[in-house]
Amino acid sequence: MRRILSIVTVFTLIAAALGAAAQQTPTQVTPKLKDVLDQMKAYAASRPGMTSKIPQGTFYFKWLQAPPPDFEKAYFKFGELNVGKKFLSLNLIRKTSAGVELVILNDNDMNGSVEEAYKATGRTLADADRAITTSSEKLKVPVTPDMITNWNAMVEELRWELKSN
Repeated sequence: MRRILSIVTVFTLIAAALGAAAQQTPTQVTPKLKDVLDQMKAYAASRPGMTSKIPQGTFYFKWLQAPPPDFEKAYFKFGELNVGKKFLSLNLIRKTSAGVELVILNDNDMNGSVEEAYKATGRTLADADRAITTSSEKLKVPVTPDMITNWNAMVEELRWELKSN
């Protein structure tokens, strides 16, 4: 009897969580970001491989020509999920003695600031990305002033690059 009750409780909690996720209100993008994101979508749509469509939504990518000084490569990823959720992330890549380090800065509220940061190292970029994808909470790091500085500078770089294209 206890086992049945606990199973019913678990399924009830899962159903409640899924229901809450389905009733999520659409993300409102701040006017400061809206123009940049519209330009980024148009840029990505006009270039092969810069748009990724999956059943959950669409993702748009833009590699930056001038990454922050401590990093070798950087790109923005803008995600629009089918449930109305949107997010912008900045992926920063550098080689270290331990392998490839990936730092991901997320703007989940679409307000132009960093809310979350993740950091992982792997033999390759794909390994570091897979580590963050599979163990995101374990690899979450506090947002530092340097991350905020990099975020703001790279948003301006993105704005400048999109205007020049």
